[in-house]
Amino acid sequence: MSVTGLLNSGWGLFLATAVNQTGKRILVITPGEEDAQKISTDTKFFLKTFFSDSIPDKKPIIAEQTDIIEELPGIIEPVMVLPAWDTLPFEDLSPGIESISQRIAILSDSLNKKHSRIIFTSINSFAQFTVSPDIHLAHSRNFEIFQHTDMEKFKENLVELGYKSVNRVEEKCEFTSRGGILDVFIPLYRNPVRIEFFGDEITDLREFDPVTQRSTQKIFQFSLIPAKEFLTTREMFKTCIEKIRSKQDSLGLDEQAADEIIEKFGITAPFEGIERWLPFMVEKTGTMLDYMESGTLIAVVEPEHVHENLKLFLEDAYFEYRKVLKMGIPVPEVEEMYLSGTELQNLLQEHSTLNLEEFIPEDPSGSETNIYRFKNRSIPSFTGRPKELFNIISEAVKRGEDILICCHGEDQIIDLENRFIAYENENILHLLDHSITHQHAGQNTGQITMLVGELSGGFSIPEIHLTVISAVEIFGEKRIRKQKQRKLSSESFSSLSDLKIGDYIVHFNHGIGRYLGIKLIQVGDVEKDFISLEYADGDKLYVPIDRLNLVQRYLSGEQHHPTLDKLGAKNWDKIKQKIKKSIRDMTQELLKLYAQRKLLKGHAYSQDIQWQREFEAGFEYVETDDQLLTIESVKKDMESESMMDRLICGDVGFGKTEVAMRAAFKAINDNKQVAILVPTTVLAHQHYQNFKKRFQPFPISVEMLSRFRKPKEQKAIIGKLKVGAIDLVIGTHRLLSKDIEFKDLGLLIIDEEHRFGVAQKEKIKQLRNQIDILMMTATPIPRTLNMSLMGIRDISIINTPPKDRLAIHTQIIKFDPKFIREVIMRELNRGGQVYFVHNRIQSIATVAEYLSNWVPEARTAVAHGQMDEKHLEKIMIDFMEKKFDVLLCTAIIESGLDIPNVNTILINRADKFGLAQLYQLRGRVGRDRYQAFAYLLVPDKRTLTTVAKRRLSAIQELNELGSGFRLATYDMDIRGTGNLLGREQHGHIKAVGFDLYCQLLEETVQELQGKPVEQEIEPNLNLPVNAFIPKNYINDINQRLLIYRKISTIKSTEDMSDLRTELTDCYGSIPDSINNLLSIMDIKRICISIKIESLDMQKDTLIMVFHSNARFQQDSFARYIARKSPKLVVVSAKKFMYRLGNLKDMALLNRITEILTEFESLKELSEIASEG
Repeated sequence: MSVTGLLNSGWGLFLATAVNQTGKRILVITPGEEDAQKISTDTKFFLKTFFSDSIPDKKPIIAEQTDIIEELPGIIEPVMVLPAWDTLPFEDLSPGIESISQRIAILSDSLNKKHSRIIFTSINSFAQFTVSPDIHLAHSRNFEIFQHTDMEKFKENLVELGYKSVNRVEEKCEFTSRGGILDVFIPLYRNPVRIEFFGDEITDLREFDPVTQRSTQKIFQFSLIPAKEFLTTREMFKTCIEKIRSKQDSLGLDEQAADEIIEKFGITAPFEGIERWLPFMVEKTGTMLDYMESGTLIAVVEPEHVHENLKLFLEDAYFEYRKVLKMGIPVPEVEEMYLSGTELQNLLQEHSTLNLEEFIPEDPSGSETNIYRFKNRSIPSFTGRPKELFNIISEAVKRGEDILICCHGEDQIIDLENRFIAYENENILHLLDHSITHQHAGQNTGQITMLVGELSGGFSIPEIHLTVISAVEIFGEKRIRKQKQRKLSSESFSSLSDLKIGDYIVHFNHGIGRYLGIKLIQVGDVEKDFISLEYADGDKLYVPIDRLNLVQRYLSGEQHHPTLDKLGAKNWDKIKQKIKKSIRDMTQELLKLYAQRKLLKGHAYSQDIQWQREFEAGFEYVETDDQLLTIESVKKDMESESMMDRLICGDVGFGKTEVAMRAAFKAINDNKQVAILVPTTVLAHQHYQNFKKRFQPFPISVEMLSRFRKPKEQKAIIGKLKVGAIDLVIGTHRLLSKDIEFKDLGLLIIDEEHRFGVAQKEKIKQLRNQIDILMMTATPIPRTLNMSLMGIRDISIINTPPKDRLAIHTQIIKFDPKFIREVIMRELNRGGQVYFVHNRIQSIATVAEYLSNWVPEARTAVAHGQMDEKHLEKIMIDFMEKKFDVLLCTAIIESGLDIPNVNTILINRADKFGLAQLYQLRGRVGRDRYQAFAYLLVPDKRTLTTVAKRRLSAIQELNELGSGFRLATYDMDIRGTGNLLGREQHGHIKAVGFDLYCQLLEETVQELQGKPVEQEIEPNLNLPVNAFIPKNYINDINQRLLIYRKISTIKSTEDMSDLRTELTDCYGSIPDSINNLLSIMDIKRICISIKIESLDMQKDTLIMVFHSNARFQQDSFARYIARKSPKLVVVSAKKFMYRLGNLKDMALLNRITEILTEFESLKELSEIASEG
């Protein structure tokens, strides 16, 4: 049967109705992945809006114990999309963890729980064979609390199921174990599970947060399913090896290539690209349909397109298959990997199938059967035409139709209601006041309902008396930024996490040294861990764990190898004093400028008007939290009488331009002119195109002034600026020329001020006291620096990454002309463009010649920093305008460019680049909704240095929760500090490291602002107890270092309690040596509070030495000493001895804590007395 005539989200309504009325599960096959995503989103909306009562309640079932839920919250929803592997056929690269875990979760749910009601799949995804349901079922098991199972066998089973062993579980399909605790992230669930064993019994089950690593909820049971669509058992690997050797022999392929592959299988662990041998590992494969029950309804969206896309996909697969065979690699046949067109046709004929087609020509004889035609009316765009929107709504109301308006957020609903008010449409307002409820929308009541949701477009179906208008028609298309649910780990990279032996560190008192590891040292009769540091001349410093807070990672924002300081020398103190003086001078100047600027009266802009709201609603993305905070700050600045001088920091694509656009629009609404100053013609051109497009629906004049304008055009623009005929002008430093006059300039927006020359900066400095200034930079700065500068500089940071920034496929490839050609042609065939980075100007012409020979079809342009500036600008703009396919360039594209059509980058001799530079270069692609690729080209891997291999591996494995990402972004942030504070201060950062620099800066700012800055005492503790983290409790050295760092920074009893909970939760019962260490840190906290410099235990006597600033209430203190005598002996004004007797370990620590607490109470009495 065929259904035709529906438009936009109409198919979503049809499918939601079908699953509700038939009660059957539906498998929807679409021509492409984007179709599947779009129609599934529409279906979700209508299923929730009209049929929410029929959706099973997915709230966790509470077990008999009220604090335990039955099972973890799962990822499976009533509407799901089965993604295709996000790799090319037969590619030497494994699919991304998100796509593979989503596939395996849907397959598992379809066999067992059946939570999903409608599953969408593109034809590429459906055509891909997977393991048969029998194999999947045989390797899926349920576990529950108090069940008996051997922990070691459980771990072996996880490896066979494809789970990856790691030190810390953060991503799906990972596991780790610590003593009797095992963490595993199963694809079925939203969060990982923590399993606690006692012997061979599961004694506790908990869900935990992968960011904080803290348990969040006890659970009763969980299901363990494979982590991949195949298993990695020895038997399967053995079968695969036999088939590889057989195919190699039958085709006469090169033995060396086959031997290399067989060697990988000999390791019996998954490796990159293993998926292409799936049919060799299992006897039986299947399709998604095999996982669904009989009676499942199949819906095919645009059948002709589906079959055509399958044909094209198989052609690509055959091309890749032949390519791999040429390389001598034996892989399964295409027919073993993918469904053929004939097989698809047969499958569809065997099942109940619905064809969903937008248009089917009518049979003039009128004899057509099995076709249902909807009479669907399209909804036009109302962007910038509110009256037409109101007319459409009024006409639909007159026809007695329900009107459903879908907005992307509450802000759009409020905006729309304001429009109704502004245009005084009483009829609509009346209907809105009596609008129907969410669950009963569309019940032919002739009412208007506004809901928050996401729809691909509106439609009108007279047969069911329903008109749906989406945000796309009213506000323009708005794309949701695809963000991962989980946020970055709150653990600062400077916290010493992932510190490696040989890394540079900074000790506050001794300077720059080199980290040598953790060393367990016998001190008298007890053992303690120390951090071992190396200084100049091989001198060693052993830092007690309780003083680890004095140690910081050395970071300077570049590949800088500092000189080690000499222990005992005074040079380090001199360096700190010199830097402190320089910081003080800089800070005083900044404070003076900041105060002067706040006193200047400027134009206080009006509150937002309706046009402003309409303009903002036209933004094509949903704003990030960072963006909204920045927009709010900018508007607050503009609406105040003080002049604005704000800096916005954030990488290209993070949304700074949108903030600038809204500020410009606000200024123009108050009849002010706006100028945007950029350092290059290329950026001017880019901004001009973006602003022109965004402001197009409004009567606003936008112009550009740069060297690409002819003299006659420039003269005309200058004339119009003078009389106010131009509202917004974008230009290079030409805008600062003496002949430029504005009628009423209100706002100057400056992009990358640090890239202007001295003369231009001086001119900008003069303008600062006359108009509002908004500056933007693509180089982010760290939030720690921003906090240090609070009160002397207005800074907004936009740190939320753009969509899919981290979904870029990154692969290290040996330089190969054939491979380079294939990569470039693949990108060109999908309409994209390519960056080829070659960072040696001397040989770039030779590489250009090679590329023209290897890929004659591609139009290649060359760009590098030594070219004539005007010629370089023209090439860059021509590339932006798609006049070239490939840009062969040096690292000049590292920052500033935002070209969404470029989605493949090849970086030649990637081993010569730093990690932060590789990260930034890779970030030039992946800015659109298409899959992006980054290829790191290297010579033979055997010739690479260890450092280069480590760096390349880090960039390949970069993820938003990993240390590599934190390092790369942190390094880039520190580089940005130089741009913000100047070259001299950047030199100081190199001298002492970034963290210590920020500490000195913060102290200086507080001093100059008149805030008390008291140097905290660092007590020296010498107590005879074992105090260390045993290796059998936390085996991983980086995890131990991380916990040591947390222990050393405890500030309160709440911090202590929190850490104890974390240790028990993540690692099990706390050993005595750690309890001792935690008690010592509690003692240290009290020592700092009452200003004890040293605490030393000699035999049975505690010796306490107070700092000269220690103060106690005299009378109470004297009575206390008299009461405690003769145990308490006063040696001097600041030195006391307390005889404790023969106490050991925790008893000793508890007694010391009691004594210090008594002293603390005397200090508190002193504070109360002084306040009185």
